[in-house]
Amino acid sequence: MSIQTSKIYYSLNEAASHARVQRQALYVAIRKGRLKAEKFDDKWIVAKDDLDEYRASKFDRDARVFQGERIYDLEKGTFSVTQVCQILSQNLNAPYPRSKLYYYMKTKVINSYRKGHAWVINREDAFLLLQYEMQRRSLF
Repeated sequence: MSIQTSKIYYSLNEAASHARVQRQALYVAIRKGRLKAEKFDDKWIVAKDDLDEYRASKFDRDARVFQGERIYDLEKGTFSVTQVCQILSQNLNAPYPRSKLYYYMKTKVINSYRKGHAWVINREDAFLLLQYEMQRRSLF
């Protein structure tokens, strides 16, 4: 396989550093077809353009899908943990830590479910948690 010399290529270590991810995450992305890469002398190399495209799509949580269906869909009322924390932070006028939300999910204070690797929280459950937190804070 010949490599075009007009393109900029990174080794996997360099690509991981530029993308600010673990090298293992890039291996997974390559295997799943999310990142284009080529083998050169038994080593993976990644074109800068392909890495930039991967980085742009990597952080778009709103566009994540599972079995052809969007995971987080405001119209359907499904939110990510981060989105619920942002909503709670805005309404409670204080930062709301994700660790607390995960604790409430684990102890069933709030209902949540998995879609693939993602945790999903319904609008109604997020609203109930907001009410719970507002009542709890008014007691102190």
